[in-house]
Amino acid sequence: MLQYWKCNIIQTSSMLRLTTPNVTEGNVSHIPLFMLSLGQLISWGTLYYAITFLAEPIRHETSWSLGLIFWAYSAGLLLAAVTAPSVGRFLHRHGGRIVMSAGSLLAAIALVMVAFSNSFILFQIGWLFAGIAMSMTLYEAAFSTLQEMFSTNFRRGVGVITIVGGFASTLYWPLTHWLAYELGWRTTLLIYAGMHLLICFPMHLSLGYKPMAAAAHTKEEALPTTNKRQIVLLAMAFALAAFVTAAISSHASLVMSDKQVPDWLAIAALALIGPMQVAGRIAELSVAHRISSTRTGMIALAALAASLLLVQLMGFYYWLALGFAIVYGASNGVMTIVRGTILNELFDRKSYALMLGMLSAPALFARALGPVLTAWVIGASDMNAAIWMLTLLIVLAGTVYWYATRSGSDQ
Repeated sequence: MLQYWKCNIIQTSSMLRLTTPNVTEGNVSHIPLFMLSLGQLISWGTLYYAITFLAEPIRHETSWSLGLIFWAYSAGLLLAAVTAPSVGRFLHRHGGRIVMSAGSLLAAIALVMVAFSNSFILFQIGWLFAGIAMSMTLYEAAFSTLQEMFSTNFRRGVGVITIVGGFASTLYWPLTHWLAYELGWRTTLLIYAGMHLLICFPMHLSLGYKPMAAAAHTKEEALPTTNKRQIVLLAMAFALAAFVTAAISSHASLVMSDKQVPDWLAIAALALIGPMQVAGRIAELSVAHRISSTRTGMIALAALAASLLLVQLMGFYYWLALGFAIVYGASNGVMTIVRGTILNELFDRKSYALMLGMLSAPALFARALGPVLTAWVIGASDMNAAIWMLTLLIVLAGTVYWYATRSGSDQ
């Protein structure tokens, strides 16, 4: 699998410029971007998406309720949010090589613990370790590591990493389903632990780039007050957007059912969301040299709001389910790139890892809480109330984002 992805990414490098001969802080002639991309594919697939098809086999063998199983997983997501700022500081001081390598080892240990758990306590501890590993290996860590490598081509690199990472669910959902059916959920997790130990760990260990703090030859300094205020506003905007997208993604099938979209059309629309995320990222990559990350984010937030308006119209025009999937999927995919690149555009790149940790923590919290709180609104009222709530939240996100980026341009 490693050779397969390496060959495919290198094969398209002439179009996407995955490598560059001149790296500001590095000593190598070509950037191993395929390593970060493959690492994201494996990390997202094993740590984040696999639980979708492992939960039912776990419930069947252990008799734990699905609610209890997903609580253990959600607790890991919350811990990832709590540890994000600390991981950002470690990335700033020690660099991505150390942090992501340690994260891969911790991911392997966590998955082994979950695989061998005969009590819920051990199962929960394993997912808590997995949550910490997520904060050390997923997009935020990869973006910070990429920042150490790239100077002018950073945004293009983020686009490539998210394009490859976008296939994680496409690959790991069917793979997990097949492995769990053929070998059992425990063996599946041991195989995934082996991927982290034998593939991700050596790849991350070979990155070999200097941390930003060392590259700058300065001690870690506090961010200016103006930067903190702007980052807080951006964090609010991305947290609101994450709340909305997590809620929509988890309740999309219920939305289709509530709007009485025919089953065949609902299945087609839901299957379209994932590929459209990748398509949106490819489109963003193709226009990155002409449109700033700041403007791209505003367009993506407006598109998310438009997708929710399409949901309200689904009850009258069923075919709009396809329009919703296209607009929502593409805009959600683009927002991942914007979150990774806007800091590099607005602020001093030497503090990138620190700022990304501050920016990511609220969004990770929101991602964990969005599905639960939206389900409560649906139960207390109805689906229409939940959709209008999400629409208002995404409009608020766009307003806060506009103010944050405007205040930055006025400074």
